[in-house]
Amino acid sequence: MMLILANVSHEDFLKDLYEDEYNDYVEDSARPGAGKPKPAPKLTPEQRKRAERARREHLSREATVRAIGSFFLAAGIVVMVTTIVIALDNPWDPRRLAAPFFAAMAVGGGLITVALGIRKRRRWARYMAGGVAGIGLFGIPLGTAAAGFILYALFSQKGRNVFSDRHVFVVDATPDLKPSMGNTVLKLGGLVALVAIQVIFFANLFG
Repeated sequence: MMLILANVSHEDFLKDLYEDEYNDYVEDSARPGAGKPKPAPKLTPEQRKRAERARREHLSREATVRAIGSFFLAAGIVVMVTTIVIALDNPWDPRRLAAPFFAAMAVGGGLITVALGIRKRRRWARYMAGGVAGIGLFGIPLGTAAAGFILYALFSQKGRNVFSDRHVFVVDATPDLKPSMGNTVLKLGGLVALVAIQVIFFANLFG
């Protein structure tokens, strides 16, 4: 039986596994009406077993990616709500407040856009999240830890695999397999806690 060896990439394994089925699936996805929900790929029982094995090896990383997406979503909402509250709590002076208000709203909207892209496993969202996390590395010490975790989760080999087209194919082929919700919540809680403690630390330091 074919195994995923250390020197064999995830995509090479899947390419050898069911190249014809994958190509047919991609062609169907590119046709008119591709925006509609796609049926699960049709695999033989042996192919499905291998697809399930490939999926199970990445379920933990899928949970991490979901947690990161939820973290960016929460961050974007907090930025936008905080900006609105501050604007309402202060006398509005367009000459002084308009630029920072719209800049902060754009940042919040950008974080939400990245969050949605991550949850849909879009490659552009992975790079944008990496850029934001790169800035977060300067939030020593806890912000650095959170940002380092995000960068490792998104750009390690398994992180790249989760965002690959072939893994999306595997996900569609194994709809009954889901990342653990408890695992996702635990990782999301850890990220939120690290960043919240760091923000409180800086607020007390400069407040």
